[in-house]
Amino acid sequence: MRVKKVEAGSSERTRLQSFFAFSKIPFTKYVWSSKMFQAKSQQELLQGLHYSLEVRGISLVIGSPGVGKSITLRKFKDELSPQKYQPYYMWNTRISPVGFMRTLCRCFQLPLAAYIADMFDSVNVFLGSLEETIGKYPVLIFDECDNLSREVLEYIRLLMNYQMDSEEKFSLIMCGTDKLQNLLREHAHTAFRQRITYCHKLRPFSFDDARAYVNYHMARVDGAPEVFTDGAVNLMFQMSRGLPRVMNQVAIQSLIHAAIHRIERIDENLIRRNVDINLLIELPDEEKPGQ
Repeated sequence: MRVKKVEAGSSERTRLQSFFAFSKIPFTKYVWSSKMFQAKSQQELLQGLHYSLEVRGISLVIGSPGVGKSITLRKFKDELSPQKYQPYYMWNTRISPVGFMRTLCRCFQLPLAAYIADMFDSVNVFLGSLEETIGKYPVLIFDECDNLSREVLEYIRLLMNYQMDSEEKFSLIMCGTDKLQNLLREHAHTAFRQRITYCHKLRPFSFDDARAYVNYHMARVDGAPEVFTDGAVNLMFQMSRGLPRVMNQVAIQSLIHAAIHRIERIDENLIRRNVDINLLIELPDEEKPGQ
């Protein structure tokens, strides 16, 4: 395979783009959610979240770090009808109950109060009346929930307990890793757990997903599809264990290494050599010497 030459006048391109004749840098996180690659598990999650809004209540999204939870939530948020829904996104949940209530008040543009009980009442009234006031159903999206305290979880449960638990005035989506799942499994959170109407564990890529993911990025940057050989994709998949963030890391490292050494096609041998100089990436056990 021969990488096509870059035409004169394209000095705006970076050196990496110029070597591979890419229109932009692939495998970065700077992707519009509307154009994100969707593996089967992500498609299932998006559909499940939309269905869950019809029954309302709490939805739980669990997945390993780097599996694509946040970008999938962004896509879900962007897909919501602005005529029907009012989404609110919150990512800093490692705070005290007072800090949590202050954050909600700022998010809803409510006045802060000296006492947590007053802020709770304001938030409760706001969420309980928003749909009637503006005709839009509120959807709260809490990302990075692993560090939620038990006290904050109890306040969330109380907010969901509107009018003696007779109505669901808003939907809540909570996202985290197994750490959040283990927290919710504690006996103290039985009442909270029973309010969860939908739960999805986002799975890593399958090999077919991984191959399609590489092809997607190559097409997105107008790159030659054969830049990565099948053997390279297979090794990237094994090394990343199907996690897209790690696949991005391996791919970018390999592209840089290939450009430095003027190598136009990335195969499994190049990726193996790359591992030796990269402290962040490990070969799968079956690829290690002596295994």
